[in-house]
Amino acid sequence: MSKEVDLDEVERVDQEDRCLLERVTKKDEAAFDELYVRYQGLVYSTIHQVLQDFDDTLEVMQEVFHSIWKRASTYNEKSGRPITWIAAISRNRAIDRVRSRQRQGKLRGAIENEKDFRSFVWQQENADDFLSRRDRVNHLIDALDHLTPMQREAVEKVYLQGLTHQEFADELGEPIGTVKARVRRGVMSLKRNLSAGLMGA
Repeated sequence: MSKEVDLDEVERVDQEDRCLLERVTKKDEAAFDELYVRYQGLVYSTIHQVLQDFDDTLEVMQEVFHSIWKRASTYNEKSGRPITWIAAISRNRAIDRVRSRQRQGKLRGAIENEKDFRSFVWQQENADDFLSRRDRVNHLIDALDHLTPMQREAVEKVYLQGLTHQEFADELGEPIGTVKARVRRGVMSLKRNLSAGLMGA
């Protein structure tokens, strides 16, 4: 008998979650706040289990809820329970952050070998006159590190990994216009950061 009650309770919670997600697709902030309160613990623990880092976990947690706010309409009841969908987004984002860390370790070589990206960033008059190649790479890495996680991801995907804007948009499940704007903001921030680094050298 208790098993039947438990199943009923699970179905009740799932139905509430589905209703909340449906309201979030309509940009209902109250529904989003309620979903956040319900699942902030699950999202945090899922991410932290992968990353084992407090600051990174909080950053990725913010990205997860941003993704839920933007992509609630992509939830499909046939693909599983809402809680499973939220946990999967959390885990996938955490794994993406791990991969991003690994990419950072390989970034120096990638920058050295990526002619188009290097020439794009270093189209600055007289840069070669006062900075060695090694120093330029260090400044570039510092500039990348000061981008937001979403901006850094956009710049890396398009200029280091060679994805087109459309491919990147498909990967994120977001409109191409949104992706282009994100890449553009990332590039502008990178150039500002780089300029500031050069000025202070």
